[in-house]
Amino acid sequence: MNKIIVIGDIHNHWVEAEEIASLYDKTHRVIFTGDYFDDFGDTAEDARQTAKWLKESLDKPNRIHLMGNHDINYSYLNFVKDANGNLQNIYNCSGYDTKKDYVINEVMTESDWDKIKFAHFENGWWFSHAGFHPHWFEHPVKGMSNDAILDKLAKATDDYLNRTWNETIGAVGRCRGGMQKVGGILWLDSQREATLVSNFKQVYGHTPTMGRIDIWDDQVFKNAANINIDCGLCQVFEIDEYGDHGTIDTELPNFYLTSQEKRRKKFMESLSSYDEIYKNL
Repeated sequence: MNKIIVIGDIHNHWVEAEEIASLYDKTHRVIFTGDYFDDFGDTAEDARQTAKWLKESLDKPNRIHLMGNHDINYSYLNFVKDANGNLQNIYNCSGYDTKKDYVINEVMTESDWDKIKFAHFENGWWFSHAGFHPHWFEHPVKGMSNDAILDKLAKATDDYLNRTWNETIGAVGRCRGGMQKVGGILWLDSQREATLVSNFKQVYGHTPTMGRIDIWDDQVFKNAANINIDCGLCQVFEIDEYGDHGTIDTELPNFYLTSQEKRRKKFMESLSSYDEIYKNL
């Protein structure tokens, strides 16, 4: 078995992500939980640079890349033609932009996209972008067994490859403005929808923590763990060969907090400019 390092959502912060991953490439399996693209105020050039990094990272043998809701938007498989011959996206997410789509797919080939997975299992842990929920993955007889999950993932992957919408992938829960009870593996909200499942351990991102990695576990009664690592790259999650786990500080600031502060300052500066206008009236 491999030692594993899990890296959370990136949102164009690929320089920092690569800095982290390169520390572990020779000693660990490195798993990325997705959301490589889209950030507040980003440009097509930002997307192009992220795509160049992702293309190179996909070819590194000890890395696993998972699909996020901000990534599937740009996949070559995410469109169909309507009755009028117009292209329509199958999965939608805020932040999507046609200019970004164009430059991303100038860089990313179909074979590059095909290397990105919806989920991964290793060392007794499941990994996905937003998390597994029994609502979508529990079998009435098998429960949340690996067989049951693999069956659902196989159907979801087939639908994706056939450009057919699949709720296991794309369902959005009501708490995030969707129509479903809970989100699928690209949309599940860790704070408002996730639940612990006995004998099931998983790591995912998607729901920003605004702090450090969020660990929700019950090792005594349930042998269960939900680990939300969407912490703006300020920490990574390590699982050793025996399944034991812990967090590691990266010594980087949580980029969600720094982005939030930048937006606050920009807003305050805009208010100041209005004050100057009013003074001169």
